[in-house]
Amino acid sequence: MTKNLGKRNQSKHPLSRLTTQQDEEIEKLEAEIRFLRRIIALMPGHVFWKNTKHIYMGGNLNWAKFLKLAKTEDIMGKRNSDFFTSDIVENIETNDSDVFQGTRKEIEEPAVDATGKPAIYLTQKVPLVNDQKKVVGLLGISFNITERKKLEENLKIAKEQAEASERAKSQFLAIINHELRTPISGMIGLLEMLKVENLPLSEKERIIGLLENSSQHLLGLVNNVLDFSRLEVGKYQLRKTPVNITALIQEIYALTTSLAEKKGLALILDLQPNLSPTILTDVSVLRHILTNLIGNAIKFTEMGHVKIHIKNLKTTATHTRIKIAISDTGYGIAKDKIKEIFKPFQQLDNPYVRQTSRSGTGLGLSIVEKLVKTIGMKIKVTSQVGKGSTFALTGDFSIGEDKTVTYADNTDRKKKGSVQLRDFTTATVKPKILLVEDDPVIAMIHQNFLTLLGCNIDTAVNAQEALKKFDAHDMIFMDLSLPDLSGFDVIKAIRTCRDEASSEVPIIALTAYKEEQEKEIAYTMGASAFITKPVSKEQLQKLLSRYIKHNS
Repeated sequence: MTKNLGKRNQSKHPLSRLTTQQDEEIEKLEAEIRFLRRIIALMPGHVFWKNTKHIYMGGNLNWAKFLKLAKTEDIMGKRNSDFFTSDIVENIETNDSDVFQGTRKEIEEPAVDATGKPAIYLTQKVPLVNDQKKVVGLLGISFNITERKKLEENLKIAKEQAEASERAKSQFLAIINHELRTPISGMIGLLEMLKVENLPLSEKERIIGLLENSSQHLLGLVNNVLDFSRLEVGKYQLRKTPVNITALIQEIYALTTSLAEKKGLALILDLQPNLSPTILTDVSVLRHILTNLIGNAIKFTEMGHVKIHIKNLKTTATHTRIKIAISDTGYGIAKDKIKEIFKPFQQLDNPYVRQTSRSGTGLGLSIVEKLVKTIGMKIKVTSQVGKGSTFALTGDFSIGEDKTVTYADNTDRKKKGSVQLRDFTTATVKPKILLVEDDPVIAMIHQNFLTLLGCNIDTAVNAQEALKKFDAHDMIFMDLSLPDLSGFDVIKAIRTCRDEASSEVPIIALTAYKEEQEKEIAYTMGASAFITKPVSKEQLQKLLSRYIKHNS
């Protein structure tokens, strides 16, 4: 019993209790250290610390994995040179040296990612100090911001592009406003001049010529805007047919010669002998491209010449490669501006400084570039300021059967070949024409032209009137947009009529639109030909000559 009491008294000895308390505190401290190490090991990003000799003293789990080490303890004693190339090491240690001087740093460092690809890291580094406040190393945390930097760069580029686009559109609005208002203002003034009593005939003819030029300018402007819109939304449809490239070039040459002559320029046509056979392409698109490029060359040339050169680069039994070059001796384009000329709404001159011979909307070459791609060609520009420019087109085409005689009339796909124009004013029996048109101005113009061409005119302003009057006419001009029923439906109704004579009457579809789909529907419904407004007197005479069966 005495022994047991002694043991109990011994366990309560003060020294024994102190030792137990220390053990518990040590164990608790060790647990806290393990917990802190676990926190550090699991921290996001790359966490590391090193001494002033650039030797690593530790790091977190992400940093170990990045360095391809098995565990965090393996980081100790390593140097940057054990993992990175000399240029990266030099950059890292230069920044570290600043921190060792007591400076906190937040920097973007170039390095590599875990796969070895170039990367950018956002790193924060702070000095590590001892109890004597002496810097003994640094602590760093780093995050890979490569994707963020790419996103920032893309956003910056997108912002710059949006701002450039907005500036270009604002410039375009200023240009389009000027281009519209100038001819319209001129036309209003010219019309006022025509009201003057006893105006000499020569002055009337001059004013009418100016009115015609202004109206053609407006029409070209509208066509450019519409073409650009269709190309932007991908609704420009191709229609490939056999095209005699020599005949097409000669036609465009004939049409543009007068433009060159007015400026005192020589328009030179250089055709390689024995050019390739007929190619398969969209003739209207190719004509648009060439007419625009030749017109531009004339517009931007004040002295010298414009030359059109075409040759075969390579021809096989089924395909041919063609090069068409339009050269001029004009102003030329600075090398750093060549790409700019194909951007929409762009003009190299100040849009507010009027250059009469070189005015425009800045859409022409943008449309040309898109059309060139549409028909599978490539365009290359070479130029020298003060000496001129060359626009070269190259393309590979399938060879097609040559069925083309002329390009004088591209509105009718059923009857090919040239048309001998006829004078119906001397005909014994005047052609009887039904003109279906709801717009009073267009109706008056067409009625006036047809009357001058020797026709008797009957009119209808809607589908209901047209269906009542279509019988016993030699020809029908049908507007496709009517107030009560579409012109497509009227054509179909006439074609399904039991009266054989009426169902065979030539019907010419008229529209202010140029959509290929609209043309196809018109032909499907039974139209004989399709023509886009405005329609000239000469176009009407060709159609009358082609379809009217009366003898002159």
